[in-house]
Amino acid sequence: SMATKGSTATKASAASAAISVEGLENPRDVLDFARWCRSEADRFEANLMLAAVTWAEQHPPESIDTAATWSSPAGDTGLLLAGPGAPLVCEFSIAEFALAIGRSTDSGRAYLATAIELKYRLPRTWGRVLRGDLPAWRARRIAEAFAEQR
Repeated sequence: SMATKGSTATKASAASAAISVEGLENPRDVLDFARWCRSEADRFEANLMLAAVTWAEQHPPESIDTAATWSSPAGDTGLLLAGPGAPLVCEFSIAEFALAIGRSTDSGRAYLATAIELKYRLPRTWGRVLRGDLPAWRARRIAEAFAEQR
C-alpha cells in the first residue's frame, strides 16, 4: 500500500504526488499515512524556524551595507525582536524573509521574534525542537508566553 510503514520510496512518492486517497485501502493505512505526514510537517517546521534564526543572525543592523536587501538613504535600524541576549536584526531584512515564507511583514516579524526568543532565551526548548522532541508549534506557544512575561 502507498502508506506502508518504513517504505521511504513510497513515502517520497506520496509526498510529491498530488493529494490522493488511492493506495489508502484501509483505515490503518490512512492513520499511518497521517502520522507520517504530521511527523514530516513537524520536521519541516523545525527547519523553517532554524532558517529564520539563521537569517536573523546573518542580518545584524550593520549588514545593510553589504547585504542584498532593501536599503534606504536614512540607513537601517536594528530591531530587538526578542529579549535581552538576543541579537538585533536589520529592519529591512524582515520583509524579505516574510515574503520568502509567504507571510505578511508583521507576521514574519512575529515568526522571526519567536524563533530568536527560542534559540537565545529558551535554549533547552530550542534544542528539543531541533532534536524533534517538541513540535515547533508548541515551542512557539511557549516562547510567546515567555515573551509576554517580560
